[in-house]
Amino acid sequence: MRARVRLQHSADAGWHIDLPTYTMIPDSFLPLIPGKIHKNGVTATTNPADPALNAMTVEVECPDNYAHPVTGKIDNPRIRAIYNGNPKWDRPDYIPPD
Repeated sequence: MRARVRLQHSADAGWHIDLPTYTMIPDSFLPLIPGKIHKNGVTATTNPADPALNAMTVEVECPDNYAHPVTGKIDNPRIRAIYNGNPKWDRPDYIPPD
């Protein structure tokens, strides 16, 4: 399935998507902001704390079984069931990217 999701930033992982398995689609970063976000990501000189980056999204390809059968959106209960027992993904407080 393809989905457009927000990116997250952390000191240990840098820019990432909080999903177990995914592939970023090249040239799909949005919004394009000159000097900050280009079609393939964030410029090296951009501060990760810049509020303009809060809206940054990218298109990803992820396994079809992540999708809710009715809404087609990435679904937390389905991911938890697939990764049952995994401490990172099988948590009630895990929220997949929107």
